[in-house]
Amino acid sequence: MERWLREFRENVTQKVRTLLWRQWGALGVSSFVESESKWLIDPEALYVVTFTLGKLDKRLHEVVRIWNSQYSKYLSKPRYKRIWKFYNETRSALGFKESSTYLNDSEGIGYANKIRRAEEVLSSPQIKNPVLLSLRLRNVFGQNARAEVFLYFLYHDSGTSLSISREIFLDQKSVYSVLRGWLEAGILESAGGKKEGYLLSEQSRRDWMRALGISSLPRYLNWGKVMTVMAIIVEALETAPWKDDTYLLSSLFRDVSPMLNDFWRATDITPPEPSLYPGAAFASEFSKSFQNALQVLTGGK
Repeated sequence: MERWLREFRENVTQKVRTLLWRQWGALGVSSFVESESKWLIDPEALYVVTFTLGKLDKRLHEVVRIWNSQYSKYLSKPRYKRIWKFYNETRSALGFKESSTYLNDSEGIGYANKIRRAEEVLSSPQIKNPVLLSLRLRNVFGQNARAEVFLYFLYHDSGTSLSISREIFLDQKSVYSVLRGWLEAGILESAGGKKEGYLLSEQSRRDWMRALGISSLPRYLNWGKVMTVMAIIVEALETAPWKDDTYLLSSLFRDVSPMLNDFWRATDITPPEPSLYPGAAFASEFSKSFQNALQVLTGGK
C-alpha cells in the first residue's frame, strides 16, 4: 500500500470519528472531544451514518444505541427512512453491494452491559443550543414537515415542493401541503422573476427569528448527502477491491466529488480538477482536499 493511502485511511477514519463524537456530544452524549458549536446538526443523518459505520467506533455505536433507547422521540422516522434509502441507493449506484456487512449491530454490545445507568453517559439534549435548531423548531411546529420546511427557508431564498423535498428528505406531497397552506396564510410568497416556487421574505425571516429568540444561525450543510459520501469513502478505504487499488479509488472519488459541491463551498476548499489528474493520480489529490475540508468541520481553521 502506498504511504499516502495508508495515511489517508488513518487520518480520515480519525477525523470522521471526531466529527461524529462532536455532534453526538451536542446531543447529550458524554464525549472526549469538544461538542459541536458551529455547524447545524441533522440528527437523522447523524444516526444513520453512526450505525452504518458501526465498526469505526464500537463504543460510540453502543452509546448511541443507549441514547436512542432514551431519546428516540427526537428522531423523525420519515426522515431517517428517507436518508437511509438515499444512502443505500447511492452505494448501489457506485458499485457497492446492496446489503452492507459493514454495520453489525452485535459488535461492541458488551459495552452496554458495563453501563448500569444511562445517566452515566448521557444527558438530555438542550434544544436551545443553536446547533440543535432543528429540534427546537420541532418543539415549536411539531415533528412534521412544517418544522423541516421552515428550517429550509431559514437557509434558502426560495424553492419548489420538489427541490425542497429532496433537500430535507421528506415526501413531496407533505411538503406541498405545507407550502400551499403557508402561502394562503401569508407566511410565504410566490417567487417571481427567475426564481420558482415559494419564498420567505428577508423581513419575514428576521421577524420569525426574533419571535423564536434566534439571534444567529449555525452554519448549514446538507448532512444527509455529505455524511452519505463520507460513509461511502470510509467504507471503500476498508473494503476490497477499493482499499488497495488507487485506480478504483480514483474512479470512486471522481464520481462522488460533484456530490460534495456544497461541502467544498462551505469549507472553502477547492477540490482537484479531474481532467488535470488522469488515472490513479486523482485519488491522492482528492485525498488532500477531502482531509482539509474534514479539518474545517472538526474544529480546524
